[in-house]
Amino acid sequence: MDVSINLESEDPIQVDIQAQLTKLREEHERAMATIAGLRGEDNRSYVYISRERHIAPFSGDLEKDGRSVDNFIEEIERVLRTMANRSAHDKYDFVMSLLKGSALEEVRLCTDDKPILVEDLYKHLREAFTDKRSVPQLLHDFYSCKQREGEDILDYSHAVRKALQQVVKRSPTSISNVQVALRDQFVEGIREPTLRRELRRYVRGKPASTMVEVREEASLWTMEEPSAHAKSTKSKSRVSDQGDEAYCAAVGASGQNPMSLNDVLKVVSEQGKQINELTQAIKDLTTQTATTSRVQPRAPLRFTQDGKPICLKCQKEGHIAKECPQKYKVRGVVNSGAQGNDPPQLL
Repeated sequence: MDVSINLESEDPIQVDIQAQLTKLREEHERAMATIAGLRGEDNRSYVYISRERHIAPFSGDLEKDGRSVDNFIEEIERVLRTMANRSAHDKYDFVMSLLKGSALEEVRLCTDDKPILVEDLYKHLREAFTDKRSVPQLLHDFYSCKQREGEDILDYSHAVRKALQQVVKRSPTSISNVQVALRDQFVEGIREPTLRRELRRYVRGKPASTMVEVREEASLWTMEEPSAHAKSTKSKSRVSDQGDEAYCAAVGASGQNPMSLNDVLKVVSEQGKQINELTQAIKDLTTQTATTSRVQPRAPLRFTQDGKPICLKCQKEGHIAKECPQKYKVRGVVNSGAQGNDPPQLL
């Protein structure tokens, strides 16, 4: 489309529009020229994959590394296959950069810090850090693998598989049917008794099921039976010793979580001392009150030969102590009938 504008007009808006059209036309021509230049070439798409893959360092400690020396070497070999054009020295440096701790010191000791082939590095690492347990020991560890308290189904299945792999690597023929052994040990190691019975019933109904299928059934049961699972978890975490009971009591009373069980025990100990002190104070107070309010024993009543009572207060005949005229001799009161039986008069 040919768009023309009358340049004789000095309208600034038309001049601006003309400038923009000229700019767009130039950009369009450059784009067309680029496309024309590419038509005669093989147009391909390229995907660039980084050759550097992250591998966690290896120290030789199975608990810290979370993998065996064989697993580490397998990871190294996968990466080195993408580095086929690298020199042997570069591959040696690459493997050495991933060693630390005991593994690094062992290789330095065996090679005297001199570069060697990567295959020789593997040999030194395997000799130093390969599992030294015998096949019976590995089998025992596999068949005694149980779900730990607080461990979920997924992590437990990985632990069982890892224990079985150790056996198979050392003695491939020690277990006739690996998949069945893996599935059955997974079922027998389940911590929850009700779930274990359900999985046994599931396996009897489906003898060809795999460990993954049984694990899926266990996960579904856990979601469908949350009350039973929560009840079992609660019963397993019940506190049995007195220290833990004191801890729970302190948490329930304060509504806050104390820093540690030792702090709670200290508080309980202080409270016990205060209770003992209060108990002793009450005991002393009770003893003192009993001593102060103790009633003196009464003297036996006396009578004359003709049967008249003798007053224990004034020692006179004819009345008893509670009727004695002497008791009226208090503030402002005088006994005017001391010689007879006339009642007392006020002053």
